[in-house]
Amino acid sequence: MRLAGMKRTVKEWGMRLFYYSGAYFIANRLLGRGGLYIVGYHRISENLNADDVHVLAVTRRNLENHFRFYAKGFELISMDEVEPLLRQGKLTKDYMVVTFDDGYRDNYTLGIDLFRKYGVVPTIYLTAGAVDRRSVLWTDVIDTLVASTRLNEIRLSILNVSGTFPLTTQTERVSLSEVLKNEIKRYDEQVKKDTLERLSRLFGVPLAVEDSLLIEWHEVKELVRSGAIMGSHTLNHPTLSKIAHEDAVQEVTESRHLIEERLGSRVHHFAYPYGKQEDYTQAIKRELAGIYTTSVTAIDGINQPGQDVHQLKRIIVENISVHQLRIRLLKHKMGSPLITL
Repeated sequence: MRLAGMKRTVKEWGMRLFYYSGAYFIANRLLGRGGLYIVGYHRISENLNADDVHVLAVTRRNLENHFRFYAKGFELISMDEVEPLLRQGKLTKDYMVVTFDDGYRDNYTLGIDLFRKYGVVPTIYLTAGAVDRRSVLWTDVIDTLVASTRLNEIRLSILNVSGTFPLTTQTERVSLSEVLKNEIKRYDEQVKKDTLERLSRLFGVPLAVEDSLLIEWHEVKELVRSGAIMGSHTLNHPTLSKIAHEDAVQEVTESRHLIEERLGSRVHHFAYPYGKQEDYTQAIKRELAGIYTTSVTAIDGINQPGQDVHQLKRIIVENISVHQLRIRLLKHKMGSPLITL
């Protein structure tokens, strides 16, 4: 184990030297080797406090550093340009598309000025039914339950999660929140609802009835006027592979219709909820091909010409420093396995 760790460290420093020495950029130009990067964000926060267990939130400061890096190192393009770009025979430079999932209000309040400042044309995938109803995403309910409980530990035997879980530190709470979300997403909507009610009782925290985290339609319209693109993320954020096919078709079609009705413009792009290969079926992917121009996943990687535009790879970005982001993207570029920094 110690030798393996030393090898990883040497490899890390070798990649850093390769990048910061400028050799990476020289090799990139000489080889004419490019690719299409799609990065995915969720929430933006002014400051992440010790009680915040939303693992996919990024601070505004880190996001600005990310955008500055993208603007210098990539050609920033919009999702509307992706499908024709991937019909080319070869990409000779690196392209970057920025996306956000779910439709959080902070994408507007904390993001719009950054989008304008750095020339970012984001695609924001709206969970349209939840936005329209101002309801709560079940994943946010889990975060709230775990963050708000006064318990220092909890004993659970629910679905396939069992054991005693300490809750004395933020790290322990984040860990439990992720365990619960990764388990619950595997079930249908009724099981999710029943499980949330049971967890509410166990944690001693009432279920939220309002959700100020989600964006409002007038804010969506302001983002569109500023150049942002709206995409669909279904009506209710189900795991598409865990519901009946006809229900999945309704989720992906009605969400598009609702957004188009509210905005008066066409919707061309889709993001799979959760986004791993087990989270959607090939049958629903075929349906999407007749409805949308592109569909993005949460499958890590860089896209090249010939990539299925309804299974686009996407790198989900958390609250990491720009240095960590550089190294992470470089590992993809060099074909190295992703190692957590």
